[in-house]
Amino acid sequence: MFTKKYTSKTEKDGHGLGLSIVKGIVKKYNGQISVENTTHTETSDIRYLSIEVEI
Repeated sequence: MFTKKYTSKTEKDGHGLGLSIVKGIVKKYNGQISVENTTHTETSDIRYLSIEVEI
């Protein structure tokens, strides 16, 4: 998901650069990225992807 041009969207043009840029910045400053897939506690059909960056 952190590779350039990776996207889950059907329209690929103009998507998939943001997390690749974040990865480069975090790597430059010797930071860490944590990813967690969670589900909303009240309604199980809402899913979230949480990304935590520590520099």
